[in-house]
Amino acid sequence: MPDQSTSSMMFDIPDAGGVNESEKILSLLCQKSFLSLWSFSNLFTDEDLRDGRGSGKELCDVLAVFGDDVIIFSDKHIHFQHDKEVKVAWGRWYKRAVSGSISQLYGAMNWLKRFPRRAYLDAKCTRPLPVEIPAPERARYHLIAVTRGTLQASKNFFNGRLGTPLIDTSVKGDDHFQHPFVVGLPSPTKHFVHVFDEVSLELIHEELDTIADLTAYLRAREELLTQRFEVVAAAGEEQLLAAYLMHMNGDEHAFLPENLHLSEQPSSVYFEDSFFERLKTDVGYLAKKKADKISYSWDWLIEKFIRLGDPQLVRPDLERPPSDLEKGLRLIAGESRLRRRTLAHAIRDNFELSISRPSARRVRLVANNDENEMLYVFLISPINNEESYDAYRRRRAFELEAYCRCAKLRFPKINVFVGMAFDHPAKMYGGSSEDLMVVQIENLSQEEHDYLEKVRAGLGILNSDMTMQHFHASEYPYPTIRTHERTAGHQVGSKGKTMKSEAKRRRMMAIKSRKRNRK
Repeated sequence: MPDQSTSSMMFDIPDAGGVNESEKILSLLCQKSFLSLWSFSNLFTDEDLRDGRGSGKELCDVLAVFGDDVIIFSDKHIHFQHDKEVKVAWGRWYKRAVSGSISQLYGAMNWLKRFPRRAYLDAKCTRPLPVEIPAPERARYHLIAVTRGTLQASKNFFNGRLGTPLIDTSVKGDDHFQHPFVVGLPSPTKHFVHVFDEVSLELIHEELDTIADLTAYLRAREELLTQRFEVVAAAGEEQLLAAYLMHMNGDEHAFLPENLHLSEQPSSVYFEDSFFERLKTDVGYLAKKKADKISYSWDWLIEKFIRLGDPQLVRPDLERPPSDLEKGLRLIAGESRLRRRTLAHAIRDNFELSISRPSARRVRLVANNDENEMLYVFLISPINNEESYDAYRRRRAFELEAYCRCAKLRFPKINVFVGMAFDHPAKMYGGSSEDLMVVQIENLSQEEHDYLEKVRAGLGILNSDMTMQHFHASEYPYPTIRTHERTAGHQVGSKGKTMKSEAKRRRMMAIKSRKRNRK
């Protein structure tokens, strides 16, 4: 019977690390979103090693590498001097927390671009990363400065808010020293850096907890703050995030509503302070959170394949390097939260339909009809009488491969087939196992086509009378999340009149409100 107590040795997987408490929190958040194979804490370079002596130099606090996306985190928890005048304390904190993080981030990015193979998991630089750093011409770098220490001071300064910094892109470079608890563009002429405090970071990871969703947000956020408008301002990261979750342009999230019709392109936009509260009470949003629960079984499957997967269990004749396995795992880990929900439903439905036929094999195919890039094959196969479990696993793996290859006959435009095989739910033994297989087929020669037709007919699978169902999954089960009244929170400035004065007015109003509340 199956035994999965032995940990996989396919990948060198570090545990969630962190030197201090804030770094440990960051590491755990990243491992939740990126899973254990693509997230690494406290990395080192061999820059200071000489003839194997000494210790490596710290590279960054957390690094996430997923295909061509490279996310570098710097985490700094700097004490805010509450006993000093606000501008003085803010300037000192900003220099150490934000400016210090940015220097570390640029240094780490430049090192990885120059020496992509010289980043290590340990200070002795003996354990290289289990994934490959992409070449500079392909890499998409996302730099994130996590800055902690101002939460309570910011709450006191802007009475009644969560304490996250205001966002105002009219504040650039050294201007930040004159604007307490405001973050704009710290390095406007260099690679963009996202600046989040602890509240912002946790909110983002809570709402965008897959690599696909998070990188989509980071790309859209960078574009919004640097390219689309002269000035962008927001009453905290939570308002920006809520606006992004509320609005959809087609099937993609957007910061501004699709039906925002203006006579001319605005030069400035302001996200006021009601988005986040409205989001948290919206019935569509609440229904989404409930509907997403099943999707976390997909995360569990990926993590199980990472830590326990070993091709030698069912195909001892097949020798594949860990890099090939990582590419296969990356395909299923690259799915968004919505797609994971859809895929998890397909697996569950297949299990439920299998219960009534305990001796029958059952398969379900799931494709993304909009892109036609990849097709999933979910196979449930029962064990035969007098068949050992090892023999059953080998047979099931060959069945899965046959389904994946023969699927090319029914879906000639699709080139990538991802198969997963499971024990039958009506099994009479304890334990269980799962198989994962990725088959890539671009073009079939006539000889290959004829051979697969013989295999398909011999196994009696994927017959021409198979039925296809088409459906569209909605991220929000109830559409109230995107009503026209949501646009009331946006304020736009016309060309020739930026929002510098408006942003300044709002900051002054907040300061006056704080003073009135202290009287």
